[in-house]
Amino acid sequence: MTIEQVRAAVPSLEIGDDNPLMRGVRMGVRRFPEGYTLRVRLRATSWDAPSISRMKATKSFPRHRTIWSDIR
Repeated sequence: MTIEQVRAAVPSLEIGDDNPLMRGVRMGVRRFPEGYTLRVRLRATSWDAPSISRMKATKSFPRHRTIWSDIR
């Protein structure tokens, strides 16, 4: 998909300017009312690296048990 096709498909996606460190790459962001944020990396003819995050989400990675966690 081109950037124009992405804009037509998701008009609420905020697309930034070209990234100065990566020429031809733009970042797109859409925030949802529930607190979720969609981020995508856009190139001239494609998009990739979609990620969805939530600012108040809890950490879901398992903690490694150590001797210190047994003390607490």
